[in-house]
Amino acid sequence: MDEPALSSPLAAALERDRERFNALVAERIASGQRFDAAALAAHMRNAVSPVIDAVDRVDPGSVAPVTDVLFRMTLDLIARDLAGDGTRYPGITEGWRRIFPAVVPLLVRAPQELAGSLTNALYNVSVSTGVVPERWIDDMTALARHCVEVSELLDVGKIAAWRAGLAHYRRGALDACRSLSPDLVALALGVSGAVASYHSMIERLERDPWLDPAVAATERIPEPSLRVVAVTGAFRGFGGPFRVPPKLYARDGQLVAKDDEAAWILMADRFGATWHRCDDTGLLVQTFPDAVVGRDGEARIGTQRASIAALRQPWTQAFDGTTLGVTLALSHRIWLLACTP
Repeated sequence: MDEPALSSPLAAALERDRERFNALVAERIASGQRFDAAALAAHMRNAVSPVIDAVDRVDPGSVAPVTDVLFRMTLDLIARDLAGDGTRYPGITEGWRRIFPAVVPLLVRAPQELAGSLTNALYNVSVSTGVVPERWIDDMTALARHCVEVSELLDVGKIAAWRAGLAHYRRGALDACRSLSPDLVALALGVSGAVASYHSMIERLERDPWLDPAVAATERIPEPSLRVVAVTGAFRGFGGPFRVPPKLYARDGQLVAKDDEAAWILMADRFGATWHRCDDTGLLVQTFPDAVVGRDGEARIGTQRASIAALRQPWTQAFDGTTLGVTLALSHRIWLLACTP
């Protein structure tokens, strides 16, 4: 299959300022930064060309400044091995190709700010274990046309990143919901039906990390039940954080998992789980009378009960106030239990 050629608007912009662009490349090489001519050509062709086509259709006068910003950012990506056909994280190129053309009316207003913020977000969703970059790219491409300000798009990006699996974005995403219009909040959260109360919906989502936004949007939510809401963690050799089966602790309202080498804060909710290295000071074995799994696999959180055969003979347990984490002596996995509709 033939590779796509540079678009006429991009080719013309590069030709007009050829000496300056060549000088930028020469500066990078002279400074010792990584440079790959093939990667530059591939990224300009596959990622930048569609953007400049879209800019030319909307605001031809912005072709030159946007080209300049994206060329410089492409050099930055190449220096970090994040651009080109052989990049480790193709989601960055795909995000440029799909999201940037969709946000051109905003991009021409603030090319450096917006392209930089979106590229940083694409990197974060690409490198995070368990996160699917395509989900974030799909959501952002669909939501872009509903945003009339750069700040709106960036807030929507936080919500989309949370829903793509970055559980540690949850608080920031819910804060962003308070600054957006109700209609945009519903779209960003994937709520298609009527919302009884936006204030109540956001409060419910803050209280229950496992609650579906569509359920939180209803007038009356169903009664909660105790169940396994997620199973996370894995052996380091299979892409997980643990060298040996971890023990679980609670500290400062957070779950902390520790193997024989390191400790991690576990942040998890209905959209995903992320691990964050931390120190292991103050990790104490605790008992949680109102949140426990017995040796027979009988689980209890408050007044809710459930029988979970897979959790017979639990090894360690910890409770963060909403979620009960359980480990087994011969497993690198962590079972998470909660009471939720």
